[in-house]
Amino acid sequence: AAGAVAGACSTPKPVEVPPTSQSVAASVPTKVEATKPPQVTAEPVMQYKEAPMLAELVAAGKLPPVEKRLPKEPLVVKPLEGIGRYGGTLSGAHTNPNVFEGWVPNSFEGLIAMSPDMRQFVPNLATSWELDEANKTIVLHLREGVKWSDGEPFTADDVVFYCEDVRMNTELIPNPPTSGIVGVEKIDEYTVRMKYACPDVLSLLVNGGYTIYPKHFYKQFHAKYADKAKLEELMKQNNVDSWVDLFWKMADAHPVSFCTAPVEVPVLSPWRIEKRELGNITTVRNPYYWKVDPDGNQLPYIDRQYCALVQDTEALKLKVIAGEVGFEGLHTVMADYPLFKQNEEQGGYVVKLWLSNFAGNIALMFNQCAKDPDKRELFRNRDFRIAMSLGLDREEFNRVLYLGKGLIMQATSLPGTDYYVEEAAKAYIEYDPEKANQMLDELGLDQRDSDGFRMYKGKRLVINFEYWDGHGMGPAAELVADMWRTAVHVNIQTKAVERSLLNEHWQADEYDLSTWIVARNTQKQFWPYYSVAGIGESCMGFAWGKWYQTKGKEGEEPVEEMKKQLERWDALQTAPTEERIRLGQEINKSQGENLWAIGTVGAAPMPIVFHKDLANVPDEVPVYAPESDFVCPFRPETWYFRT
Repeated sequence: AAGAVAGACSTPKPVEVPPTSQSVAASVPTKVEATKPPQVTAEPVMQYKEAPMLAELVAAGKLPPVEKRLPKEPLVVKPLEGIGRYGGTLSGAHTNPNVFEGWVPNSFEGLIAMSPDMRQFVPNLATSWELDEANKTIVLHLREGVKWSDGEPFTADDVVFYCEDVRMNTELIPNPPTSGIVGVEKIDEYTVRMKYACPDVLSLLVNGGYTIYPKHFYKQFHAKYADKAKLEELMKQNNVDSWVDLFWKMADAHPVSFCTAPVEVPVLSPWRIEKRELGNITTVRNPYYWKVDPDGNQLPYIDRQYCALVQDTEALKLKVIAGEVGFEGLHTVMADYPLFKQNEEQGGYVVKLWLSNFAGNIALMFNQCAKDPDKRELFRNRDFRIAMSLGLDREEFNRVLYLGKGLIMQATSLPGTDYYVEEAAKAYIEYDPEKANQMLDELGLDQRDSDGFRMYKGKRLVINFEYWDGHGMGPAAELVADMWRTAVHVNIQTKAVERSLLNEHWQADEYDLSTWIVARNTQKQFWPYYSVAGIGESCMGFAWGKWYQTKGKEGEEPVEEMKKQLERWDALQTAPTEERIRLGQEINKSQGENLWAIGTVGAAPMPIVFHKDLANVPDEVPVYAPESDFVCPFRPETWYFRT
């Protein structure tokens, strides 16, 4: 494959990059105006059909007939182009042996879903709902007769188990989010009432926001239900010290993960785990999947998915252009677009440009709880962070990595959202190496070592920059480090780290500098891990986050302005809409003034690779976004191979 790739790339042809829109922020729902959702289901189909591989199992007496596997009223999904054909294996690749992320054409099945145009909430596992006036309490009517992939019924008991015994269990989640669920009630077998602290229930329930756990399976790992002796034996077998550790190891069943959960874990998604070995994962169609097309064909169309573990994103890129990947979505950047386009015909794929909602395709966070006291002091100095921001040539960064298609901005909310603060987005984004160097000199970094790099307090300053080589962050991190070495003479040592190991380093504050994308910051979601310690992928100081999460019992007390940020975040989560917007803007203003994270470029489109024969995939999408779980609104269960 490597030889073929080299030959294909030796005489590159010019590639024209199509224009793309920057108006991604307003594409997602802004508010809920009605208590009755729009109906997307058709009249129930009288006769159902199934994939040949399932028909064989039915004929052999190993599976009930299709009409007995489907719910009373299956969700009818209209494909984008037309009715598909059964069969085939969709191939992909990922880079993390412990988190099956980045290759996700397996729908997250939430209680409700996002419409394909991403402008409204639509029925999914729930067929309808009613909200109270405060938008804090919701009554959900579940789809009657849905079954888990092992044939067991999905009912209100599963929802109550997930809410009461998992999300509200303080042993499993010692410090639940203040916006979370505060009450759940089973009204009948297919009706539940859920109460939240946050007046934004629907956005919390959409798609993967609620990956319900099957009670009949997971109660064997839960101290409330399991026999104590059996539970201790399972703990011993799985080499864990507590039932909590056991539960979370077994509950890694989110369709994006599939890494430590048992292969036999029941799911509600289109495909279930079939085999997992050496980081390579095979999924197979769920025989009890509860959606059909308008002709009564049980979905999904594709039989299997195979995802291979590769060493890094460069290896993944080689697999793409060698024609060994049928779908790739998260580990590519615009800089790859010409290469992918040049090799389309040879590789047997097509490349589409989808909009992303990343307000920062990379946000840089210095560890303000670093173990080295001198570095901690330096990183906590606002002027140091401002100087480093001024030392980034974002125009060059945008040109090299995103072909000039990104939006130069700090790590903050996207333009067009209620949370957007212009002065925060534009704070210190100009490239001014002269000013940056002057500021660093004034901070006591005016001495140089034998290599020309800056020294601090009489010794060489070396900043260890650890990053995960996913989401396109690897090339971005290396370019940033090179810019800083050259423009401001700071010795940045980069290292790509496997994601679960990087997370361990974050939690132990054993790093100097790290990075993440800025996502989940649209009109519908505000998740400022770039400027508030202790939430999501915030890596500006985990000791601060631990202090916040344990209410001061552990970790390290943050600096005063970060404490104010945490207070704003706490208040925001349960505030009415207008107050929430005001608090969100305050959080972003603090980000602009303090640069808790240093932003680069946002809203850059993403090249998405599809097998040339894959049908029912959109050419363009309103926004490719984590808050809608990426491909989920675009119905991967209806994708199929034309030949």
